[in-house]
Amino acid sequence: MMVTSSYSVQVWNSFASMGITPQQLPPNTYKSFKRWWTSMIGPANNQAARETEQTVIYIAWNIWKERCRRVFDNKAMMAPQMVALIQLDIVN
Repeated sequence: MMVTSSYSVQVWNSFASMGITPQQLPPNTYKSFKRWWTSMIGPANNQAARETEQTVIYIAWNIWKERCRRVFDNKAMMAPQMVALIQLDIVN
């Protein structure tokens, strides 16, 4: 869900201009997800890498919150709205 749903793909692709380009995740296995996550954040050996890591974590957290909103509250936010919300939070 974090990577393969059409909603998630729209959100992740919106951040490609920031250098965050998600790799397509193969079948849902722990090792595949771990490999995907590592490819997204890379080694956190400098400030830019740490900022990218924080951004990836924040995007993933917001996708998870949207999933919970849909399941438990029966509400949905469109992908462009989610992207705008994330971008506002990242800038501030």
